[in-house]
Parts: sequence; C-alpha cells; structure tokens
Amino acid sequence: MALDPVVEQLIDTLNEQGLRSFEQMSVAEVREVIESFSELQAPKADLARVVDTVYPGPDGDQAVRLYIPESDAPLPVVVYIHGGGWVAGSLDVTEQPCRALAADARVIVAAVSYRLAPEHKFPAAPEDALLGTRFE
Repeated sequence: MALDPVVEQLIDTLNEQGLRSFEQMSVAEVREVIESFSELQAPKADLARVVDTVYPGPDGDQAVRLYIPESDAPLPVVVYIHGGGWVAGSLDVTEQPCRALAADARVIVAAVSYRLAPEHKFPAAPEDALLGTRFE
C-alpha cells in the first residue's frame, strides 16, 4: 500500500534533514523531536471552550485538557491518551488532533497526561492514564 503523499513528503523531509531514528537518540532528543511536531499542525479548529484542569495522581496532580465543541445538548466524552510509547509526547503535541476530533465528531475530548518513563517506571504511565479516565 502506498503512503499518503503528505506523509511521504514529511518522511522525505526528515530524512533530508538527517533525522536519526528514535532508537538511535537519547530520551531527551526523542522528546525534543516529538514536541517539534506541534509546529507542523494545521490551524486550530474552533471550539466553544478548551479547559485545562488536573486530576490527582500518586505523585501529584496530572494535567487534563478538555476540548468542548458548541452544543445545546449533552455530548459524549472521548478520552484521548497521547502517543509516545509512554516516554515522549504531551498535551501540546496533540492540541490540533484533539480539537479536530472534538469539532468533527461533536464530542468532548478529555486529553489525559501521565508521568513519562524512564523517570517513572512501568506501570506508572498506564496507571496514571487509567486514573485520568476515572476522574470526575
């Protein structure tokens, strides 16, 4: 199956820039590269509100960002746990995808953060993510 032309162009550009594969990078380098992806995002989708809040975690509060589209009726909630292999990524990197999901699907998106490895050993990240889904 052929790659989407936009994805293929992104991969070609990264290769031309000499970007090494993640397994050849330090954790700090991987995190820096992942965070830079937020600069590649499309313009932000319009929503009624974006609310930054927290849920209580075992080592302190963890961030949750709620993306709320305009609606006169109650909306379903989708929990979004960012990628990054439990090592990298953040709510900021997934800002536009979460906004687009909320706007296009007409759902409230609750983007849950979690403690990252290797500083926080397994199963810290998935336990945090589960706590985030239970937060009221």
